[in-house]
Formats: sequence, C-alpha cells, structure tokens
Amino acid sequence: MRRRALADNLGPLVDTLSNVVGILVIVLALTQIELGGALDRVMRRQAERLEEEQAFVSMIPERRGALEARAEALAARGLPTDDEGLALAEEILEALEELGPALALDADVISAKSEALAALRRSNREAERALDDRRVRQDALRTVSKERVARLPDPRIERGLESWVLVRHGRIFPVDRKALFDAGTNALARLLKAEASGGAFRRDEFESAALYLRKRHIGTDGFRWLLEPGSPTRVRLDWPPADRGIDPARLATSEVWRQWLARRRPGRDFVKFHVWNDSFEAYGTARQATESAGLGAGWVGYTDDSEYRIRLSFGTRPPEERDILVD
Repeated sequence: MRRRALADNLGPLVDTLSNVVGILVIVLALTQIELGGALDRVMRRQAERLEEEQAFVSMIPERRGALEARAEALAARGLPTDDEGLALAEEILEALEELGPALALDADVISAKSEALAALRRSNREAERALDDRRVRQDALRTVSKERVARLPDPRIERGLESWVLVRHGRIFPVDRKALFDAGTNALARLLKAEASGGAFRRDEFESAALYLRKRHIGTDGFRWLLEPGSPTRVRLDWPPADRGIDPARLATSEVWRQWLARRRPGRDFVKFHVWNDSFEAYGTARQATESAGLGAGWVGYTDDSEYRIRLSFGTRPPEERDILVD
C-alpha cells in the first residue's frame, strides 16, 4: 500500500478546539455570574414590593374609616353619596374641565375684577349707611315741634379753656383742640427751624415741610395740617371723610360724643362751634346738647367754599386759659 505524500498533522486542529472550549467555558462562567446577580436583584425587588403591599394593606382600615367619616359628613350636609350622586359629580367635573380654557383669566384681569368688586361692596355699604342715617333723621324730624323758638344771643366774655366742635357736611366733629394745635406746632417748629424773632425760613425748608405734611398725618381726630404758600404763609386744616362725623340724629347715642363731653367741665371748658352754612340744623342739635351739659358756647360761621386757615407764626405759645366770647 502506498503512503500519502503529506504526513497527518493534528496540532492546529487541537489548538483551535482548545481555544473554542476555553471561550465557551468563560462564557458559561460569565452567564452563571450574571444570572446569579439578576436573581438577587429580582429577589430584592420582590421583597420591596411585598413590604409596600403589606404597608398598603395595613393602611386599608384607616382609609376605610376616613372614607366612612367623609360619607357621613356629606350625608349630614344633605349631599348624595350613592352611585347616582357620584355620577352627577363626575358629569359636573367633566363640564368644568371643558369650560376650563374659557374660565382661565389673566392674573391682572382677576386682580382688576376683585378690586372693582371690593369697591362696589364699599359703595354699597356706604349707601346702606347713608340710607339708614336718612331713616333715622326722618324719624327724628317727626318729633320736632312745629313751632320754632329762637334764643336771643347773650354775648359775654368768659375765661377758661377753649374746646372745638366743627360742624360741616351735615355732621358733627368734636375735636381735641389742644392736641390738634400741639401736633401742628411741634412738627412745624421741628421742620422749619425758624427763629422766634422773625419766623424767617428758606424756600427749600418750606417746600420740604409742605411735602412732609402732605405725606404724614400731622393732627388728630382725623384732621391734619397742610402748609399753603403765599404771603403771609398760612396753614390749612384738612378734613377727614364726611362719614367720620356724627349724624345729628345719632348724637344722643354716640359714644364718641359722650366721651368728648365727659372730658369737659362746666365753668372751666367753653365750646367754640365752627359752623359751615350747609349744617345749621346739625349745629342746633349739637348746641342744645352742650347747653344741656352745662357748657357755655359761642360760634363762628363759614361759607361752603371756605376753609379754616391761620397765619403761620413763631414765638411764645399763648396761655391755655384765655378770654373766650360766648353767648
């Protein structure tokens, strides 16, 4: 038998098979490691889900109690809790969701509408108070005698402390005159730093003081002082809103009036009425009340377009007690 020309050589085949087997062993080892890690992760996740389910199950009684309490509260308010009522509620929610874009308003629009509504409510409250005041005044007028009795004036000079009652807009404004003047005098003396001899001050000081008085409330009982330019320089009394005053029909029951009278003593305090020509009826009511309390009084009149003004001056303050004209 003839031998082959090339001899058999299995070395390369064996090397190749060894390499393939080695790679397969490595792949199997890695697969085993990955499967072990995945199994651990799956077991941990299952344990976490089991804990969450157990926590949810433990909260079921508490949630059931809350739902039952809510159902009882709804039933007490007369709201339906059955399937029909829930269906109706779902329909309402769906309708609101459909209207959502139409109901969405800009924040500025909402703020403007809220302010307008608040202003309307304030206006309604003021109108209701005014209507109530008119009703009270109408009832009071029914009790007025048809025969008017005029009191003849009896002017005389008394010495004592002067108190103020301002009567305007058909209302009565009792004022603490001393506190009002002290507030203005102290503020102006501090702001203007004027010398008592001449009262001269620079223009910038005057403008600064005028601005300060416009921004700050220097006064009392709702009144405040304002600086007016000119020659001579004067200060003007600025008024609070008319509804801050006392309606004449409510004077007898007014706590503000009662306290103001309680601080005055007959023979020591005398009342000076500042009366505008739109309020003589109110003045008559207030004058009668002060005379009933034993207080002497006098008055000075103003037209409806005039204001109380005094000349700005510096120097020694006048004494508290002074000669007062009463009648």
